[in-house]
Amino acid sequence: MESQIFEMNSRVEETQRTIIEINTQKSRLQSEVSEVNRQLEDAEHVIGTLTKDKTSLTSTLEETRRSLEDETRYFLLSMADRRMKELAFQCDEDRKMQERRGQMDKLQCKVKTYKRQVEEAEEIAAINLSKYRKAQSEIEDAEERAESSESSLSKLRSKSRSSVSKGRSSVSSTRTIKSVSISRMSPSVSSSISYF
Repeated sequence: MESQIFEMNSRVEETQRTIIEINTQKSRLQSEVSEVNRQLEDAEHVIGTLTKDKTSLTSTLEETRRSLEDETRYFLLSMADRRMKELAFQCDEDRKMQERRGQMDKLQCKVKTYKRQVEEAEEIAAINLSKYRKAQSEIEDAEERAESSESSLSKLRSKSRSSVSKGRSSVSSTRTIKSVSISRMSPSVSSSISYF
C-alpha cells in the first residue's frame, strides 16, 4: 500500500514538473510573440514612410513632366516667331530639357527603388505575421496542455486519497487504474503514467 502511495506521489511530482516546464515554454512563446509584434510595428512604420516618399516622388515627377511639356510647347512657339534667335534659345532650352530628363530618370529610378523596398517590407511583414500566428497557436496549444496536465494532476490526487482511504479500511480487493497519458503535454515530454 505504501509503495502505491509512493508511486502516486512520484507521478504527482512528475506532473507538477511537467506543468512547470509547460509554463516556462508558455513564457518563452509570449516573449517571442512580443518580439514579432515589435518587428511588425517596425515593418509597418517602414512601409508607411516608404509609401509617403513614393507619393511625394510621384507628385514631383508629374510636376516635372508637366513643366517639361509646357516649356517644350513654348519653345516650339518661340521658334516660329523668332527664327534669328532660335539657335541660342534652342541651345539653352535643350540644355534645360536634358537636365530635366536627367532629373526624371533619377526620379524614376528612385521610385522603382522605393517600390522595391516597399515590396520587400511587405514580404517581411507577411513573414512576421506568419510567425506571430504560429507563436499564438503554440501558446494556445501550451495552454491547452497545461489545462490537461492540471486536470490529470487533480485526478491523481483524488485517486491517491481514495487509495489511502481504502487501505485504512482493509479492503482486500485491488483496483486497477487505467494509464493516464500525458504524451501531448509538451513536444519534449512524451510519457504515460500507469499505476495499480
